[in-house]
Amino acid sequence: MDIRVEPILYEQKSVFIQMLELYNYDFSEFSNDDINEYGYFGYEHIDDYWNEEGRHPFFIKVNGKLAGLF
Repeated sequence: MDIRVEPILYEQKSVFIQMLELYNYDFSEFSNDDINEYGYFGYEHIDDYWNEEGRHPFFIKVNGKLAGLF
C-alpha cells in the first residue's frame, strides 16, 4: 500500500472544495450545520489556505487515489 501526503495546489482548489463539502455533509449530523440557499455548506476562508502564512492544505492519497485531506 502506497500512502502519500501531497500539498494541494491552487489549481486543485475545486477538488479541495468538493472534498470539504463531502466532509461537512458527513459530519453535519453531529454539527447541526445545514446547506445554504445554493445547496452548499460553504467555507468562506478557502483562499486563506494559499494566502495566509501557516496554512497548508494537503491531500492524502492511497495507491494514487484521493483518500482524504487535512
